Amino acid sequence: MRKLPLRILCWNTFLRVLHLGLAALLTLAIAGGCNWSDFAQNAPENQGGDAAQHKDFEKSAPIEGSAIRFHYDYRKARQAAREENKPLMLFFSSPNCVYSGRMLSDTFSDNEVKRLAERFICVQIDSSGMPELCKEFGIKGFPTIQFMSPHGVLLKRVAGKQSPDQLVSQMDAAIQSIVAKPGGLVKR
Repeated sequence: MRKLPLRILCWNTFLRVLHLGLAALLTLAIAGGCNWSDFAQNAPENQGGDAAQHKDFEKSAPIEGSAIRFHYDYRKARQAAREENKPLMLFFSSPNCVYSGRMLSDTFSDNEVKRLAERFICVQIDSSGMPELCKEFGIKGFPTIQFMSPHGVLLKRVAGKQSPDQLVSQMDAAIQSIVAKPGGLVKR
């Protein structure tokens, strides 16, 4: 058998590594999630619009297709969390992100997710209406769910689309992390 020159072997190795790297990037892109730049080009301030026109942040109502009661005003939701001694579940979404829409229509309509959501103050933070809050929390992609204690302490952050089973597991973990602490949540 004839030996190949070293430069051909190096070239073959380079192509294999390049192929694996591209496959990994493609897998990450498909795995779920939309990045901040998807939103940035269509942000209200980049289109001459007013963010307040896009959503009534004072309302608290179920999102169409889900039975979860989402708050839209983060500051009021934090106050409610303290008063009711419930953790916060912040759902950062983008209207341009297909995965955010799928979570709203599929994941949040699951019966077990809806049952557990009653133990949280749920807040939807729409990137088109509240980009400054997304940046304040360091959100890099959508959807992102962030769990916080009633006093605003970060418990857990989950990026990317979550199935109902995955979200139930994350919600349980967030609740357990508080219940286990002295002075934690009041069981309801």
